[in-house]
Amino acid sequence: MADATKNPIADLSESEQLELSKFIESEQQKVKLQQAIHQFTSTCWPKCIGNIGNKLDKSEEQCLQNCVERFLDCNFHIIKSLESTRK
Repeated sequence: MADATKNPIADLSESEQLELSKFIESEQQKVKLQQAIHQFTSTCWPKCIGNIGNKLDKSEEQCLQNCVERFLDCNFHIIKSLESTRK
């Protein structure tokens, strides 16, 4: 029976460990992007979309674009503030 406490990563070569590390980092970035999209949608969709149809009209598109840009601006501002406070 296999030892449940054995670390299977330790059996990988250095290049395999590096490849696995890059894969995990890539997957984490995908998760962060999906979370951001979810936040944009939950914040901006109710503000900008009236009736759901086959296509967004120009005002809805502009509203969504502005909302996402403001959302990003706010988040970048918060990050900068936190970084300056930490220093």
